[in-house]
Amino acid sequence: MKMRSFAGVFLCVATIASAAEPKLLEVHAVVAVANDHTREYTKTTGDHVPEKVMLDDSVLLDQTSVKAASVAPRGADGSPRINIELTEKGRVIWGDVSTKYVDKRIGIVLVGQLQCAPVIREPMFGGSLQIIGNFTEAEARQLVQKINQSVSP
Repeated sequence: MKMRSFAGVFLCVATIASAAEPKLLEVHAVVAVANDHTREYTKTTGDHVPEKVMLDDSVLLDQTSVKAASVAPRGADGSPRINIELTEKGRVIWGDVSTKYVDKRIGIVLVGQLQCAPVIREPMFGGSLQIIGNFTEAEARQLVQKINQSVSP
């Protein structure tokens, strides 16, 4: 599976296998074995090969930790990017999560779809993330609008 992750940038996409009321943004731990506290997603790799990914139900970070979201210019690969700026509390939470999960996978879910499941390579304390997924520019803008509408002023 080809996946890039560096300094808070993630690339991948997936769809949820079981439908529940989706939250706007959630980060979960990836687990190896399904149990009563996991949800299965099917993620399509860059090679268009389906991969089943099990995420723990516990939410490590969600949209309540987001200060703002924006669509970034397309990268060299042509994919739209979503920038997420975290609140001070979110920055601390993300620093703790990224420290705890060094060399482990996490799943980033936007509106019920697993966008990526990267391996955290190093702790990240900068307070921002960038998500690169398999979505169109219009879909990225719609996701950003939803996230920003959920953010309390």
